[in-house]
Amino acid sequence: MSNPLARQLLAQTKKQELAQQKFEISQKEKAASRVSSAKGTGRKRERPIGSVIREVLQKLDPHKGLQADDLIKSASVDPAQWAAVAKELSVNPSVVHKDGLFYLKTQYRVRDRDALLKLVSETYEGIEADALREAYKGAQADLEALVDQRKLLSIVNVDTKRPVVYPLYAPYPVPISHDVKQLWASTTSIWSGCCGTRS
Repeated sequence: MSNPLARQLLAQTKKQELAQQKFEISQKEKAASRVSSAKGTGRKRERPIGSVIREVLQKLDPHKGLQADDLIKSASVDPAQWAAVAKELSVNPSVVHKDGLFYLKTQYRVRDRDALLKLVSETYEGIEADALREAYKGAQADLEALVDQRKLLSIVNVDTKRPVVYPLYAPYPVPISHDVKQLWASTTSIWSGCCGTRS
């Protein structure tokens, strides 16, 4: 190659390839040394406590308690980490530990359809349906039945995109005096005459 620019470009390309190969070799050596050091100590890398707690909370049920052994197996908790996990669960407000069993704590203490209807009827600002679904087994079906029976009203919140349940009361008939009826009739006849239609 007689062109000095081409020779210089070729030399730079070779240098870059050589540097890339050295980098890949060093990365492989580092990974191999990490694996061999972990094998040498017999320890595996522990998961962060936060991720373990999150997985344990997903396994908990508000109605069926789980023992520590069941949680360790189902959530794949390292037995060496269990002491720290148990300590975190004991101070977690959404977990109940009773008689050696762990339960997910429900926000509302209702046990049947009548209590559910009474709770929602007393709460005029509405209750998120997700919080009520966890109250007892079959709460989801009861909520749907009460909405279908038009005893409750379910509206999706625009901000949270979650359904909120409100009490839906039967229409209350209010007696209207004859004077009010006449006044109403006179206002409707005035409006119908001004818009070009006659009644």
